[in-house]
Amino acid sequence: MERDIDARVIDYWIGKEEGGEEYDLIRDCVVLYGLDRMEVEELVGRVKKGIEFLDAIYGSRWVREIDLDYLDMSSAKADVCGQIEGYMWLLLDKYNKTYEDAVSMGFALPLGVYKTGEEKQRRYKVLTEIWKWYIKKRRGLEE
Repeated sequence: MERDIDARVIDYWIGKEEGGEEYDLIRDCVVLYGLDRMEVEELVGRVKKGIEFLDAIYGSRWVREIDLDYLDMSSAKADVCGQIEGYMWLLLDKYNKTYEDAVSMGFALPLGVYKTGEEKQRRYKVLTEIWKWYIKKRRGLEE
């Protein structure tokens, strides 16, 4: 990810000491996509919940099934659920989950919240980046 704002300014603004392992991910999403830090942190929390859900069902094997070059959380077929079950709704139906559940687990964004398609697409790009980050991390731990 390229950054066009001095990282020292962002480090100060976000508070590097609060860091944690996701610090660089959160900072890059704030800088590159212009989202609020708290919104990015909320998306990170949702993705962690989605990972726990997938781990409970599939164990760690689901991580290897995801094509990171194809991953696009705005697509019901190319998102994490779609790559595992063929389509997001198939996974949700299979485990009696609603769209609201999908939102709470970082598989989708809430309906009717964003004023423009561009706002929604930016958030889906961030959601995709967060999923990619965690999947790469998980793959690295398995190797």
